[in-house]
Amino acid sequence: LLKAETLRENPGPRAWQAPMRALELVAPKLPVEAAPLARLVAAKHAHWLVRAAAARVAAVTKDPDLALQLMEDIHPNVRADALRSLATLQHPLTTALAVTALGDKDYHLVRTAAAVLEGAPEPLTLLPAVVTTFERVTAERKDTSREPRLMLLERIREYGLRVREQSTDWSLTMLVHVEDFDPVIAQQVSQVILDVTGRRQPATPKHRPAAQPSEADVRTAPACVVVQFDHADPWKVLLDRDRAPLAVARFWALASKGYYTDQDVVYADKAVALTGSPGGNEFVAADRFMRDEMGGVVRAGSLVMLGHGRDTLDGRLQHLREERRDRSRLDTVLGWAPPPSDPDNPDHNRLERPPLAGHRITRIVECDDDK
Repeated sequence: LLKAETLRENPGPRAWQAPMRALELVAPKLPVEAAPLARLVAAKHAHWLVRAAAARVAAVTKDPDLALQLMEDIHPNVRADALRSLATLQHPLTTALAVTALGDKDYHLVRTAAAVLEGAPEPLTLLPAVVTTFERVTAERKDTSREPRLMLLERIREYGLRVREQSTDWSLTMLVHVEDFDPVIAQQVSQVILDVTGRRQPATPKHRPAAQPSEADVRTAPACVVVQFDHADPWKVLLDRDRAPLAVARFWALASKGYYTDQDVVYADKAVALTGSPGGNEFVAADRFMRDEMGGVVRAGSLVMLGHGRDTLDGRLQHLREERRDRSRLDTVLGWAPPPSDPDNPDHNRLERPPLAGHRITRIVECDDDK
């Protein structure tokens, strides 16, 4: 609690992370003491990660007013956590707020809203909104819309089963999606139609070529880049162009266009640091999936590209700060950057100020050959 209280002192960019985590840890044990700290301090913090923590704490301290307040936050991740807290507290406005959230552009918030609407009353009224959201997200034709669309299909199936005796007109609008560009979605649509209507409609996805870099892109990708941060030491990343040439080329194509600029480190502990999402979450990522290129050794300092399953790399990055050789030849290793400072190995080229949660990438540039 004493550590959490230091949030009141408005600690600097390398000092608020521990008090934020302390607040979440202490809230279940001392909810009365944590509640005003969350409401009066964390909810007004300049960084969205702290406000998101306040939104999660609202469920623990049973503070629906705080959750409702944070539903107005500018950052969709804060609203997503506030919506989950309202659902946990069974607030009467949860369903209405979730339906509103379905219209957001942020895939994490849309997926959260669809999850929160499980078991909601009046499914016949809600079904059109869910189907409309599914069609809107589908029209964006992003590979990385898969996860939110699967959650929307869960609600469509649930509501369809609940109103089966009243109307099945919705299924006519779903028929076109058995030809979806994503075979996983096409198969799930086929299954939903079968479960609800009893009609077999085989999935016939319209496959599209994977987004692959050109031979020139692979050939000209740099061997080394520097990832610069606003309040942390830079990562000098030696890229593995031999074992992961396509992934490295795609990474550099994104980086050279400024894709990673101004993105936050969304999580960091002694084991890993996560970044690479424009939305600061695991569902807002690059539009197209990248193929796995497994084969690199996963050791302390490895920079790994993340996905949601086989051949779904989406641009998100994980910097491993500890040995994970059990992941070798399973993960796509882009390269290696120094892990944080290690007192047991003072001679290693390690980071003295490693990136912490909330630190921002300012730019990614090629290494200077003279240094």
